[in-house]
Amino acid sequence: MSIISKIKEFRRKSVYGLFKSSLVDVDASGKGTGDYLSYNDLSLYLNRAIDKRAEKVSEVEFVLKKGDKIVDQNNPLVKVLNRPNQFHSGAQFWKLFQKYYDLAGAAFIFVERGTELFEKGNVIKSMHLLRPDLVKVNINADGTEIVGYEYNKSAGNVIKYTPQEVLYFFNPDPKSPLHGASLIRAGVYAIESDIQLSRYHANVLKNGGKVDSVFKFKSPQLTNDQLKTLKAQFNEQIAGAEKSGTPLFLGGDADYQRISLSPEELSYLQSKSVTLDDICILTGVPRAILSNVSDVKFANADASVAVFLRETIKPLLKNLVTQLDWKLIPAEYDLDFVDPTPEDVDRKIKILEAGNTVNAMTTNEKRLMLGLEPYKNPEADQIMLPFSLMPMGSERSSSLMQEGMRKAIKDFKHPNADPAIRKQYGEIMDKRLTSRGKKVSTEIEKYFVAQKERVLSHIGGTKVFRKKGIIDDAFNRTLEIKIAKNTLLPLLQEILKEAGKDAMSYVGSEFDFTLSGEIGGWLDKRASLFAEEINETTYGKLVTQFEDSLAEGESREELIGRIESTYEGFTEGRSRVIASTETHGATQKGTIEGYKQGGAPIKIWVSVGDNSVRDSHAAADGEEVPIGHAFSNGLMYPGDARGGADEVVNCRCTI
Repeated sequence: MSIISKIKEFRRKSVYGLFKSSLVDVDASGKGTGDYLSYNDLSLYLNRAIDKRAEKVSEVEFVLKKGDKIVDQNNPLVKVLNRPNQFHSGAQFWKLFQKYYDLAGAAFIFVERGTELFEKGNVIKSMHLLRPDLVKVNINADGTEIVGYEYNKSAGNVIKYTPQEVLYFFNPDPKSPLHGASLIRAGVYAIESDIQLSRYHANVLKNGGKVDSVFKFKSPQLTNDQLKTLKAQFNEQIAGAEKSGTPLFLGGDADYQRISLSPEELSYLQSKSVTLDDICILTGVPRAILSNVSDVKFANADASVAVFLRETIKPLLKNLVTQLDWKLIPAEYDLDFVDPTPEDVDRKIKILEAGNTVNAMTTNEKRLMLGLEPYKNPEADQIMLPFSLMPMGSERSSSLMQEGMRKAIKDFKHPNADPAIRKQYGEIMDKRLTSRGKKVSTEIEKYFVAQKERVLSHIGGTKVFRKKGIIDDAFNRTLEIKIAKNTLLPLLQEILKEAGKDAMSYVGSEFDFTLSGEIGGWLDKRASLFAEEINETTYGKLVTQFEDSLAEGESREELIGRIESTYEGFTEGRSRVIASTETHGATQKGTIEGYKQGGAPIKIWVSVGDNSVRDSHAAADGEEVPIGHAFSNGLMYPGDARGGADEVVNCRCTI
């Protein structure tokens, strides 16, 4: 049996087996009853995880407010929070506080108050942490109220405190709501594994890396007394990690047999990794924080730190500050803290891109988000418009903008204004559309096939298939919409970016195409709408088949046949139509965005020119309009969803 298998067996049964615990006893229910504080000294992984949690909590920046105003740092309340007593700095105090809270499930602070008054309460002179394992919480007979605390500093030296003298912070135990539950209680076996694995393998290596010998008994059967004696000898000689790797000697008629541990047994990195993962899950501290970066990419490590601060540390700080505010701070004050969560740079960039694209932000607003000093020019606090870049609302802005537009349109010569070039351009774009559409069609068809298998798998796996509403169990619309969107969105994004780059190059721009926040929002909305519509159609067809099968009392095989025929009847054809429509829409959206970013002030409708073209689209061929205006057929560009299905489906025109 490998060391991993032994660990699993050890966890399943008890702490007695391969390892023998000296720290914790386990009762019949599996609940640990030992000293949790001792684990922090013996488990490396736990020590570092608890220390990191406490270290981040100790960096708390308290903010005391009175109304809307922040109170000065020299305020007595702020000073005592930042320097609780003469022995501990604020960082040391709150770090130890969090360690007690995590390990014992509770933390006790004795508050020493002065005689002088501060607002409506006595001035707090100092605060002192009490070791939680030495504190007894006294609760009244009906278990609803705490009536006091007893602090057993040493044998016979017990100090009694009233509820008003002690701030009691605890993680409520579901089985005993007025007592705290240790963070590590649920992970006692994982922590024991970490401690004992280190001891086990250290002693195996110290003893030569092998179990040197063992005696095999020849007796055909052992009596109960003999068996008890052998078990006692085993526990005395072998049990416990500290005796790992030593030979086993037993009395009686026995054969000597030499055995060794395999290299797999001796290599415990994998088994240590198992316990590390358990402790990371238990404490909410990622591997990267513990300086274990094996198989962790930099981007993932950076993201895990942000998640750790947001999902683990921020709630701990909020809990701490909320209870301090409730139990310690006078009513006319409010205690808060500085959010430790790092700034979401990607979100900031998207906001800036969106604001810049739709001209919704002033120059100084953009500079403020970038952490730059504002311009003193008054116009920097006004929204600017394209072409003239004059402040919105200025008397000159409208006329200058119109003049700039007229000049730009007059000076710009679009390549498609030439009928010969336009015809050739239309043929090239049609071929590109076909090529891109095939790729999208293949992926959508794969999606439908996988969806069919998911539905059939549920029907084949359920015991009762002939029941009302089984379609909702077999066809999870929420899940299917999510999968469909995730299938199409990256395809549309790639197509739109390619089209945007092509358009900028076509009008002679040397800049790179930017996928702005506005375009990203359009893509997301388009993919969501697509995913919802196709699944509503599929769901409707399946509902009909399920209801008909139920009404006719068909067998499971007959129902499965109906489902298969439903998908075979429309999967391939639907995939082609969907791919053609979505590919065309993304291509045209990318093209017009490329024209805008490339500085093209006009656009020209280009028809493929064959018999399949709609009359209204053929009539628009060569029509030239300003970039922000609609064509005579009411569309901003071919494939514009605002035109409805009659104008969009199977359209191959371009701009």
